[in-house]
Amino acid sequence: MARWSDARRCAFCGAAGTLHKEHVWPEWLARVSTNPKESIRYTQAYIDRAGVSRQRSWSARPFQHKVTAVCRGCNSGWMSDLEQRAVPILRPPVSGHACSLDAAAQSIAALWAVKTTMMAQFTHPLTRTIPPPDYAWLYEHRCPPPNHQVWIGARPKGAGEWPFLYRGVGLTIAPVEAAVEDFDTNGHRTTLAVGHLVLHLSSHTLDDGPVLQFGEGGERALIPIWPPSSTSNWPPPDILGTRALEGLTPELDEDARPVTLGHRNAPYTWRLRA
Repeated sequence: MARWSDARRCAFCGAAGTLHKEHVWPEWLARVSTNPKESIRYTQAYIDRAGVSRQRSWSARPFQHKVTAVCRGCNSGWMSDLEQRAVPILRPPVSGHACSLDAAAQSIAALWAVKTTMMAQFTHPLTRTIPPPDYAWLYEHRCPPPNHQVWIGARPKGAGEWPFLYRGVGLTIAPVEAAVEDFDTNGHRTTLAVGHLVLHLSSHTLDDGPVLQFGEGGERALIPIWPPSSTSNWPPPDILGTRALEGLTPELDEDARPVTLGHRNAPYTWRLRA
C-alpha cells in the first residue's frame, strides 16, 4: 500500500516505479474559465506540525498545478476515464447553467471531487489530512471511501478574485466526553470552487463516527451528492457568497472552541487542526 513517505509508489494503486506529473485541476476547466492565461497571486496559510503559523505567496497561471504522485497506468487509465465522464456533468454548473443530477451523476461528481481533493493534498505534503488507505480504497472501489461526504452548491461566478478555490482544514474529532487534545488529526473539511460550481467535502477515520451537519439554512445552499440520493436540481435555492464559502472551512485556529456534532446517541466534538 502506498505510504506518504514513499515517493516512488503511486498514491492510488501502490505500483512502484516511475511516477508521472498530473494536473491537480484538469485542463478542461481552464478552457471554460475567464482569463485562464493571466497570472494570479496565490497565498497558502497553515499551521505546521510544530504548531507554528506559516504563510507563503507566489504568482502563477491558474489551473497549472501539477504533482508527481501517480503512475502512468492510473493517469491514462481510470483517472482519464473519470475526467471524460465528469465533464458533461460538471461543465453546466461551472458555466452557471441549471441542470438535474440523478444518483449516477451525483456519484461521478462526488468521485471526481474526492479524487481532485486527494491530488490537491500533494501540493501541501506537510499538512495532508486524507490517509493513504483512502487512496487505495478509491482505486479499488471507484467510489469515495467510507465516512466521506460530498455536497454541491453554487456561487456567483468568480466570487472574490479567484478563478478557482481550494480551501481545506484538518479536523480533530473525539467523543464528547474525551479531551480533543488526546487525539491526532483524523478528518478534514475541504471546499473546491470554480466558476459557479462549489463542491464541499468532509471525511474522518473514526469507526461509526459523526455525520457532518450544517446550521439552519445550510440545506438550502448545499445539496448532498455522496452518499447519492434521488434526482436533485442545481443550483440550490441559496447561493454561496465569499463569506459563506469561507465559513465552510474557517481559518485555522488552535484555540477554536470545540463544536458538538450529533450522531445517533453518540455526540462528538471537533476542533480545527493543522
